[in-house]
This record gives sequence, structure tokens and C-alpha cells, in this order.
Amino acid sequence: MITRDYCLTLSNYNIWQNQNLFPIVSSLKDEEWRKDQGAFFKSLQGTLNHLLYSDRVWLDRFYKQEVSLKDPKVILAESVEDWIDARKKLDWEIHNWVTGLSDEILAEDLSYYSHAYHKELVKPMWLLVTHLFNHQTHHRSQATSLLCQMGLQYGVTDLPMLPML
Repeated sequence: MITRDYCLTLSNYNIWQNQNLFPIVSSLKDEEWRKDQGAFFKSLQGTLNHLLYSDRVWLDRFYKQEVSLKDPKVILAESVEDWIDARKKLDWEIHNWVTGLSDEILAEDLSYYSHAYHKELVKPMWLLVTHLFNHQTHHRSQATSLLCQMGLQYGVTDLPMLPML
């Protein structure tokens, strides 16, 4: 089982890695942001938008409220500036939620409806929180691969190099 401190570390890692993306994606032209590069979510916009979508869905579930987004194809950030603004807000919302976690909450089960699998699921909260952070890293690595293919270097991603935020 994971702990609140582990979750705080991963939340800090998520913030750090996204902050590293901001200046790089800000340098992109709109066509580069939207260009279909053959990735799973086609473009850099599609890939990073997927993370906005999924993080919002998971937070809604963790808050035990109705999921506010039902269509995974909805574009939440048309421009790079929109994405940066939305990402900053969501990262701090995740971080603030994590600060309220306890080992007791992490040990509970969470019942939720999966729109991806079209059924009700019950899973341990610690597993779902682990998935939130693992999912971010997975798709952010897809985004950094796209940047690398564009000739843009992303920088250090190693967790031991996480600075104190």
C-alpha cells in the first residue's frame, strides 16, 4: 500500500514535469501543437488534452461526485496558452487534494462508473491514486517523445532529481 507522503512526492513530480513542459510547448506554432504525428492521441495537443481530461475525471471520482466530463474526445485546451492555464490549475487542485489524504482514505475502496469499460467498478483507493500518477507519467512520456521527434529536448525526468518545490 502507498502512503500520503508517497502521493505528495508524485504530485510534486507531476507539477515539476509539467512546469518543464510549459516553456517548450510555448515555443510551438499552432500548427506544430495540433499536427497529427501518428501518436495514440495523434498530436501533442491531443496527448496533453487527454491528461487534462483523465485527471479531471479521476479527481471527480475521488471527490465522490458526478464525473463532469463524459466524452474523452472533448478538447479542453484549444491553444497552448489554454493548456498551460488549465494544467497549472489542475496540478494544484490535485496537489491540494493529495494534502488531505490519509492512510485510512487510501485503504478504502472506491466505487465508480467507468465510461471506458461501461460498468461499475470497485477498486482500492491506493490503486486508483497510483494509476492517476502512473497514467500521467505514461502519457507525458508520449508527449516528450513527440517533442523529441520535433528536435526539442525536454530535459531531466528522473524522479531522484526532483527539486524541492
